[in-house]
Amino acid sequence: MKQLIRKLPSRLLLEAMGKGLHIQELTMNFNHFRVYILKMLKFMVVSESILFYEVFMIILN
Repeated sequence: MKQLIRKLPSRLLLEAMGKGLHIQELTMNFNHFRVYILKMLKFMVVSESILFYEVFMIILN
């Protein structure tokens, strides 16, 4: 692997590393976004169940 890297032009290597970092950055952002969506979904479910409970209590009363 190291021999292959030595044969590659440094510009190509730097570009590949840059793309690798960019991809890593994107996946990290995606993970943060996914966590955010999951939190929002949990919050929505909780707020909907509270709303449903309130409506149910109003109907009972």
